[in-house]
Amino acid sequence: MNPGRCTYSVRTTPIFILGTLVLQFTSFLHADTLTFQAGVFSHSQTTDTWLQGAVGNADHDTNSVIEWDGSDAGGENFLIIRFDDIFGSLPGQIQPSDVITSATLSYTSIDPGDAATVNEIVIDWSPPSPTTFNNFGATAGVQPEDYGSEVGSALGATGPQSIDVRHSIEQWAVNPASNRGWIFRPTGGTNGAVLRSSEATQTTERPKLTIVINEGAPPPASVLRGPYLQRVTADSITVRWRTDTATTSGVRFGIDAGLLTASVSTSTTTIDHEVALTGLMPDTRYYYAIGTADQDLAGDSANHFFETSPIPGSATPFSVWTIGDFGTANSSQALVRDAYYSYADSTYTDLWLLLGDNAYLSGTDAQYQAAFFNVYQQMLIQTPFASTRGNHETMPSVYYGLVTNPTDGFSGGVASGTEAFYSFDFGNAHFICLDSEGSDLSTTAPMLTWLELDLASTAQDWIVTFFHHPPYTKGTHDSDDVADSGGRMRDMRENALPILEAGGCDLVLSGHSHVYERSFLIDGHHGNSGTWNPAIHLVDGGNGDPLGDGGYLKDSSPNQGTVYIVMGSSGTVGSGSLDHPAMYYSGSVLGSLALNFSGPTLDATMVRSDGSYEDVFSISKGPPPDCNANGVADSVDLASGTSTDCNLDGIPDECQGPDDNGDGVLDACQGSPFIRGDANQDGGLDISDPVWMLQYLFATAQVDCLAAFDFNGDDLLDLSDVIGELIFVFQGGTPPGFPYPDCGIPAGVIGGCDSFAICP
Repeated sequence: MNPGRCTYSVRTTPIFILGTLVLQFTSFLHADTLTFQAGVFSHSQTTDTWLQGAVGNADHDTNSVIEWDGSDAGGENFLIIRFDDIFGSLPGQIQPSDVITSATLSYTSIDPGDAATVNEIVIDWSPPSPTTFNNFGATAGVQPEDYGSEVGSALGATGPQSIDVRHSIEQWAVNPASNRGWIFRPTGGTNGAVLRSSEATQTTERPKLTIVINEGAPPPASVLRGPYLQRVTADSITVRWRTDTATTSGVRFGIDAGLLTASVSTSTTTIDHEVALTGLMPDTRYYYAIGTADQDLAGDSANHFFETSPIPGSATPFSVWTIGDFGTANSSQALVRDAYYSYADSTYTDLWLLLGDNAYLSGTDAQYQAAFFNVYQQMLIQTPFASTRGNHETMPSVYYGLVTNPTDGFSGGVASGTEAFYSFDFGNAHFICLDSEGSDLSTTAPMLTWLELDLASTAQDWIVTFFHHPPYTKGTHDSDDVADSGGRMRDMRENALPILEAGGCDLVLSGHSHVYERSFLIDGHHGNSGTWNPAIHLVDGGNGDPLGDGGYLKDSSPNQGTVYIVMGSSGTVGSGSLDHPAMYYSGSVLGSLALNFSGPTLDATMVRSDGSYEDVFSISKGPPPDCNANGVADSVDLASGTSTDCNLDGIPDECQGPDDNGDGVLDACQGSPFIRGDANQDGGLDISDPVWMLQYLFATAQVDCLAAFDFNGDDLLDLSDVIGELIFVFQGGTPPGFPYPDCGIPAGVIGGCDSFAICP
């Protein structure tokens, strides 16, 4: 795959001499990229305004925004724009001999709306006088004779947008006087779109015309989506993008910008491209370009790069951005995005988690383009994302068609065989994605069966799980209401949480409810909010803020506490009672969640849309307890049966005392010492003891030391004990085993005797 950029093109003039064709080299055409933008480059005079149908004489020439609208106070609004002085003989202008390779009109939309049809204008308009709806053309208003060839469709989605205008520039280059610009006509609906104009304060947001000249044949396709990054590991990553026409696929990459020495390409053609790069170095930045097998279409810039994951298990710090229910394509979504960009500043974001409802209202391909790919272009080209499906992803074929989730276990964890739920490692963390929207949530179904296996397989320091439906919320949804969301919040709480907590999960992230809620460090609360018992469920009731009550402390043992977060307000915000007792914080605030992992510490910050910090907490983890110093965690010893825990306090019995008989079982769990065969507890063995045994066996007498009745020590109370003791008393038969004749506790017995009158 070649960069697709030549330094010079040679223009030749054919001369026939005596029937022989001679190619005479007459000029060298310099390949270049020309940019026209008001206030940024020379020869960049931009004239733009909008024609307001409801107020025909309104002058918007100096507005900082321009718009189109299919219905505004009873009239239509039209956007018109022209780039002046783009043709000429001065440096930076398009020369008469130049060959147009590509031409792109770019603009920044700040208030989304329906699409518009873009046409070339065929009539003269301002200057000198301001252009209004009434004086545009010979007849007031926009008439069909005022515009000509259709250029394409303009999207009204938030963020940077672009249109291919090469055909217009090629035609105008032949006759520069015919350059009268373009008109944006509202044909996609009645919802208007607002753009930054050439008078915008931020010059980078002003409309821009970019023209590539003299690069030979035009590119075989235009990139419509991406590039974006999927499935990152320590030695691989997947790059994806979409083109307007089917081409082969190619990625060039390297560790130095501008020196992309490695490449991967395919010979098959497609519009949805997916290329896996393997054999990479861990924790390394790579620059890249995407295109066909032979030519770049995008990238090869200082901004097109990614970083591979650290080696699994390593303590290398890394950062994660988490957003939920963000796909609104409105100004709130943009504010949350920009606030995080400011928070991160120049720090690279290693990983990006999407909690579902990524494109409202239905998750169509067009909605994903408008609400995701057009909004997060800066993040998409650099940071890989992992996503879970929300209830507004109503078209599974679209959703699963645009993601590449790990299903085979090669990214860490156990193979799930499906993109609906999966896991992967990043640094010293294990991430688990569950599907609370489309999968069976019963404990015996494939997802939760797989979850138990996956949790048991990981040895990572951190476990983070994310899915859409929150187990606890009192926001725009109510997790107590079994009819809310088809009971999926209840099902996740009752069925998934016991597995996650027993597996040592540290953090659970969800969306769905359009608020921000964050729990204390808790464990074991699997009922509705009315069953909350802080004495049982609170592991740490502090705020978790290192500068407040102090960060949360825990280890990797099972059921040591989990923090639950609802981050469902990254694009819109709602309300509710906001009073779930498991939550430390609940609020109706727009924002996103920043996670920073550094060895044994996780720092979390909820960044509001205004850039302030709404919530801060940390979790610090130590190694799991190993009280017997055998190199195996106590929880593993107990689970395997190597150690006992007679009082069920999670600590192996051998690490507690006293254990006077040295049997590895706490004396406190073994009950009172006793004398075997002394059923009536009088200190001797005689006929009264077998009689007392018979009363227990056949008359259900109440006793408080059954172990004393077991004369023959077979752990059964039956007639054989009565007979054995009669033979011993009257015929000198075999005496009872330990403890006899003195008080004692048999080794290994647990709770055999509640009390014995004559034994201390």
